[in-house]
Amino acid sequence: MGIIGYLLASHGDSWLNAFGMKNNFSKDTAQQRTYRAFETLIANKDAAIDLLQGALLIASTAYPELDTSHSLAQLDALACRVRAVLALPDPHTSPELPPEIDHMDVLRAMNQILFEEEHFHGNRTDYFNPDNSFLNRVLEERAGIPITLSLLYIEVGKRVGIEIEGVALPYQFVVSCRLPTDDIIYIDPYEQGLQLSIEKCK
Repeated sequence: MGIIGYLLASHGDSWLNAFGMKNNFSKDTAQQRTYRAFETLIANKDAAIDLLQGALLIASTAYPELDTSHSLAQLDALACRVRAVLALPDPHTSPELPPEIDHMDVLRAMNQILFEEEHFHGNRTDYFNPDNSFLNRVLEERAGIPITLSLLYIEVGKRVGIEIEGVALPYQFVVSCRLPTDDIIYIDPYEQGLQLSIEKCK
């Protein structure tokens, strides 16, 4: 199950039931258009699915007035701060990560901005609050569940120029990053960027 599947699962049966009834609306409502857009999105092969777009479409079912451009701007701003820590050039002129930049330095800079300075964290005190599953609310409240914090980590990494992928473990969702040496590191955004050994991921 990919990130989109986990996001849907985090909302229980209500979202899936509504999605299944998308053609029963009497008018072409905003909600119906959202479901149709989501259906078109997930019709693509997994590798072609825009995870961020999917997450924001899911969030817009609860927040119909959601300004997705604001959420995108928030992600861009976080990535720009990471790039500043690394003294990287403007992403508009040079979006690629320079080959001399160590991937570990990038991960450390991401952890600094996201967890030390912005205080993103796992919402342990109110874990089952639906807002933990909506990326727009995670960006506002700085709290989420493993899947949304992993998506945040992936999207900020993408904007910095590093590829990070979601990893579904038996009881957790984390991310991984392949280093130029072909070594893979596992990171838990729910635990403020804690690096995990392969043994811990089993």
